[in-house]
Amino acid sequence: MGNLIQLITPENFAHEVLSEKRPVLLLCMPQNDDFPSQAASMETIAALHGEWIKTGLLADAFVEYFMKKLVVAGTPTYLIFFEGKEKDRVLGLVDIRGLEQFVFDVMAQVKKRPVT
Repeated sequence: MGNLIQLITPENFAHEVLSEKRPVLLLCMPQNDDFPSQAASMETIAALHGEWIKTGLLADAFVEYFMKKLVVAGTPTYLIFFEGKEKDRVLGLVDIRGLEQFVFDVMAQVKKRPVT
């Protein structure tokens, strides 16, 4: 996985995701045959946009745990957290263009919210 993507475990989830000031894009997926292509998309997002978005991979040993905790119906699922809350998710295989568009769309909606 390289050092661009943070490995997320139950022990560091609150610190690495919920307390993070930047948006966080998480990949919830077991390391199966489709994993390399999805991991490559995550690495591209991290390389291109890492200055404003953090990328994380839910640790393979804890995928089932996180699926229950986050109520994830299937994998792969990409989730975006911002300011300690989940903002949106997408289920299914996504290429880099689709993943990047998902991130931009969610962040555009987040920025339109009323200031409280």
